[in-house]
Amino acid sequence: MKKFKGLAFFWKLLWVIGLIILSSLIFYLETQVRNYIDSTYIFSLIFWVNLMNSIILGIYISLIFVKKWSLNINPTLLWGVSFPCLFISIFIPIMCISQVKIEPFIN
Repeated sequence: MKKFKGLAFFWKLLWVIGLIILSSLIFYLETQVRNYIDSTYIFSLIFWVNLMNSIILGIYISLIFVKKWSLNINPTLLWGVSFPCLFISIFIPIMCISQVKIEPFIN
């Protein structure tokens, strides 16, 4: 039993190290994108980067809660929670792009 607890502690410690590495990579990517935005004034790019960062970080954080790997999909949770949240997350960058392209024609 002690060997199993030590292995569980090792995996959690490895997960924390991975979280620190992933967070630093996300910070580096956001810094590079902000520098690119400062030079090109394409502001819609930051919304897409934030969306991808949120999805990747959410998937990584959810890995700590997996106790047994199986492919059992709960349809109610998928249709009631996952798809609406994904739609709302993608909706903001798409609206930002559409406003940027429509706005010059309004004036």
